[in-house]
Amino acid sequence: MTYLHREISFEDEVCEYLAAHGWLYAAGDAIHYDRALALFRLMCWHGCRVSFQSMEALTKNHGASAGDVLLARLREQVNTRGTLDVLRHGVEMIGLRQKLPLRNSNPRWR
Repeated sequence: MTYLHREISFEDEVCEYLAAHGWLYAAGDAIHYDRALALFRLMCWHGCRVSFQSMEALTKNHGASAGDVLLARLREQVNTRGTLDVLRHGVEMIGLRQKLPLRNSNPRWR
C-alpha cells in the first residue's frame, strides 16, 4: 500500500482538531474568506465587540459600508501594529471614543 501525501489531508486534520477545541470552524467556511483583506469576515464580526452605540456611530459616519470600513480598518491595524497588539488592545477607529476590543482576548497576551 502506498501513501500519497496530500496537503488537504493535513489541513483537514488540523481544522478538525481546532474545531474540537473551540475554534469556530465548519466544513465549507472557506467561502467566507476575503482574499483581498486576508480575513474571515464572519470570524471578524464575531470577534469584534461592536456595541450598539459603536455601530450606530460607524453607520452615521460611513453609511451602509460601515461593516466594510471596519474590516478594512482591522486589516490596516494588523498590518501596522501586528496581530498580537490588535488582539491585546483592540481596533482604533475615527469617530469612536475608545478602541473596539476583540472578543476572547487572552489575558496572558496583555
